This record gives sequence, structure tokens and C-alpha cells, in this order.
Amino acid sequence: MKDPINPSEELSDKEFIRYRTNFGVNLAACFVRARWMFPGSVISPEFNTELQSLRSEVNSWGRDGARDFLEKFWRGFMTDDDWKWIQSKGMNSVRVPIGYWNIDGGNFTEGTKFAEFADIYRNSWQIFKSHFIEAAARFNISVLVDVHALPGGANLLSLSGEDETAEFWNDEKKQDLMVEAVRFIARDLKNYANITGIQIVNEAAYNAFKGQTRYYEKAMRAIREEDNSIPVVISDAFDPMKYSQWVQEIQGNKQNFGLIVDFHCYRDINEADRKKSVRQIIDDLDYDFVETSNGNSNDVDFMLGEYFCRLSEESWQLSGLDYQATNERRKLAAEFGRKQIELAVKRTSAAIYFFNYKFEFPLGEMDARDMFEGYLKTPSVSMPPEGLFEKLRDEAYDMHVAFWTQQGFHYDFEIYKVGFEAGWSDCSGFAERGAMIGRRQALKFARKQEYVQKKGDLEFIWQFDHGYDKALFEFRSRFYKT
Repeated sequence: MKDPINPSEELSDKEFIRYRTNFGVNLAACFVRARWMFPGSVISPEFNTELQSLRSEVNSWGRDGARDFLEKFWRGFMTDDDWKWIQSKGMNSVRVPIGYWNIDGGNFTEGTKFAEFADIYRNSWQIFKSHFIEAAARFNISVLVDVHALPGGANLLSLSGEDETAEFWNDEKKQDLMVEAVRFIARDLKNYANITGIQIVNEAAYNAFKGQTRYYEKAMRAIREEDNSIPVVISDAFDPMKYSQWVQEIQGNKQNFGLIVDFHCYRDINEADRKKSVRQIIDDLDYDFVETSNGNSNDVDFMLGEYFCRLSEESWQLSGLDYQATNERRKLAAEFGRKQIELAVKRTSAAIYFFNYKFEFPLGEMDARDMFEGYLKTPSVSMPPEGLFEKLRDEAYDMHVAFWTQQGFHYDFEIYKVGFEAGWSDCSGFAERGAMIGRRQALKFARKQEYVQKKGDLEFIWQFDHGYDKALFEFRSRFYKT
């Protein structure tokens, strides 16, 4: 596969959006409805999934009535005031979950449980483009297209819109259907400048590695045949190191396929977290929030696709704070959220999305409109003073030379300096435009390739990576504020 990472030296607006840290919110429960988030979006409280509700709506209102109901809901989900609120918080991106039934207005439902209802969704793709992608662009907000629901289900939850199964990973016909679906997305959205990526699955089931990697590779190749630069987002399947290693293995040291691995952070669900106090959970984030490096300089870009501030009642009780201690609980919950953002900027910087922008009824620590009103804030970046770059570069270079010389090695140490200069230049360039570098590994690889094209495939090129990483570390530690 042709290497897609080849940005211009001066990034275009589209490249800039795709390489920066995209920080924002999920716009969930619109195209993939969730009763608990928006009770009014389904006909009856007894239905948990999109398919269950749709069947009842068609029976009750007829096909035209069901379609009209859904289209009114989709069109009214985001208003100009909503986009203005997101913009006012300094956010620059949204992640929009969609179902496979929405893609091209239901044209990728053959052989699935939604096939008989394809006509109900015939206008949904156009509404997605006009009321989400194009509307976001008017407010300088980017969009991550999240193919949230796959036929047969990608996990054991109701997120597929069907039943709580993960049959997709064992069904190559359904996988091939989705390969063509994501190919269509790449082709149809190619000319939009505010698309940050295509996420080809959400929260893939744990322990289905063979089926997942088969689908990932096919989908990636199909997308690359249509758009050679759009980032492709895969799920970590709750095993981030495994998928980090897999990406490194298929890329090797001389390629970068433009992949991003999606990590989600919840600490209120599993039994181990419920046995911890809130303080312990916050402190443990330093160790159990995804590590994106295994020591290989060809590391992988990660994003934080979902996080919130909610913790279990068991954890609150262990902290001596019952449901009546509202202020104390909210302060600790906010600290939990801020810690996640701090670590995400360091470890999952490609994109950072709070769990959800809004609910039909406020849900506090899961609700962005609550937590970003005085508790959480969008990270910011500032510019360095004159002269600091030269000082830090020279100090880093001298330390690098001294260390390896003491080990008895005498490399072409200037390569390290060139890497540092490239990293600092990129940091400064993004900061001038009010952004942080997000896809650090992809951009570092691209800059290294530019240098190799000029100088040849040098024996000690690994020093470029070390110099680039050091520059990013120095810049981030001083001028990224979380």
C-alpha cells in the first residue's frame, strides 16, 4: 500500500485539521438512538435499540410516519446555539456516531436486519452531511465520522442498534459489506475539508483479534484507494498494547498507514474499579491510562474517543462521600476529568472527545454542558519567547552527544539536532494557529521521510526520532496548558 503520510512542508488547512489535536465532544444518540440518553427519541421506553424502536414505529405510524419522525429528530438535534456553545468553549471538533443503515441512505443494508427498513433512512446520509458536517464547518469545527454500529454487532452491547451480539467478527460477508461502505464514505466525503478521519468501528469486542485485523486491513485498503490521506481510526478492543503492536508490525519502520487507535476511559464499570476509592482511581490513572509506547521509535497515534467524570457509587462510599455530598463529589469528579485530559494530551493526543455533548435531561458528570461550565476546560497552547529554542536545542544536543560518547559511540550527531529543529518548528507552527500537534507519530514520520529524501537512508536515522520527540516534550511541558 502506498504510504499516505506525505504532508506539504507548509500544511494546508485540511492537513492542519487532520494533524492537530481535535478536542471536543461526542454527538451520540442521534443517528444511533439510545433510549436512556434521549427517551423522547423512541416510541416507547420498553425498546433499547434502534431496530426494536423502528419496528414499533413503523407498525404504529407507517413507513412515512416513521421516516418523518426520524428526520425531524435528526434535523433538530443540533441548532446554531449548540454549535456556538461548542465553539465558545474553545473546542474544535465533534465525533458523530452513525449506523451502517445511514450510509448512502440505507444502500449498505442488504443481507442485514435493517434491509427491510432501508427506505426509512433514504435521506439520512444527506441530513448527516448538511446538518452535521456542513453545519460544523460554518463554525470551524471538524468532524470525525464514527461508524458506530456494524451489522451483527461489534460488541456485546446494544450499540450496534440490533441485538447484544458480536457476530460481525465471524461473518466475512458482513465485513465485506462494511468494507464497501467505508469505501463509499471515503469517496463521498473526500472534498470536505473538515473531516478529521473515518472510524471504522466503535468499541470492538475483546478477544476477536483474527476477525478484527482481517476487517481492519481490508477497510484500510479500501479507504486508501479512495483517499490517500484521511486518517483511519480502529478500536483498541480494550487491549491497547496489543493493537499498538499490531499497527507497528504491519507498518514496519519505513511506512505509516495513517492509522489511529481509539481508547476509551471508564472507571465506573468493572469490579476492580468499584473496589477503589475515588482518590485511588485518580492516582492510578498515571499507570493504567493507556500507554502508547513500547520502546519502539515507530510508535502509534492514539485518541481518546470517550471519557467522562462519572464514578461508581461504591467508589464514592469508599471515599466517605454519599450522594448528599454534592459539592465535594463534583470537585473530585472534576479532578478526575482534568487528569484524564492531562494524560490524553500526552498519550492519546490525536483526538480527545468527552462522552456526550447533551442529553434530553441533564446527566451531570456524563454531560459536557454541565462539566465544561466551570469544572473542565479545553487545553490551550502559547508561543515560546525569543531565544528559548536555541538554548533548549543546544542543551539537548550536548546531552545527547555526551551520553553516546561516554558509551563509546561516535555517530553523526547532527541528525539529532535536525530532528529537534523539525519538532520545534512543527510545534511552533501549530501553536501559531492555536493548536497542539495531535498525530505526533505520523507527523514525525513525515518529517523524517523529508530528511531521508534529501540525505539518503542514513544508518543512524533513529537519532532524528529522538531529537523530534525531545523537542515535542520540551514544548509541551512548557506551553501546553491543561
